[in-house]
Order: sequence, then structure tokens, then C-alpha cells
Amino acid sequence: MKECVIWTADSRDSEGNPVRDKGSVTYSAGIESCAWRNTGSEEDIPAFARRVERELTRTGFFLAQRQVFMGDGALWIWNLAEMIAPLVP
Repeated sequence: MKECVIWTADSRDSEGNPVRDKGSVTYSAGIESCAWRNTGSEEDIPAFARRVERELTRTGFFLAQRQVFMGDGALWIWNLAEMIAPLVP
């Protein structure tokens, strides 16, 4: 089981902490393997990664000034994040 939760936070509270924008939460989930071959071929990108990337694009993630991925530490999550949104030095 994999789940991706996406939301925006354009405002801050009185202490400067980001506040989730009302109505901005979206979810994508699936029961599928997290294994894939990283050959660089478009056809090898997992279905879950494609769904996450579509939702990130739809919500403006790639245009945001600050982009954050959170995960539980599993290596596949960080591989997926690097596949979708490679870090820029």
C-alpha cells in the first residue's frame, strides 16, 4: 500500500509556521510494488510515480518557491522523489 498526500500552504500562523490551505488536500493511493528498474526509459516509470507526478503538476508543486517531500525513511520513497523532482544543486 502506498499513499501520497499533497497540500499547499501559502500562509503562516502568528508564530510563522506554514498553515495548510483549506481545500488543498489531495490523495493518491495504490496497492502495488515499489520495485522498478531505473533504466531511464519512460516505460519503466512505476504507475504510482506517474500518478504522483501528475498530481504534483496539477497542484503547482513544481512552481512553488519551496518544495518538500516527507517519507518514513524507506529508500524507495527517496528514489521516487529523485525520479519525479531531482534535486537541483
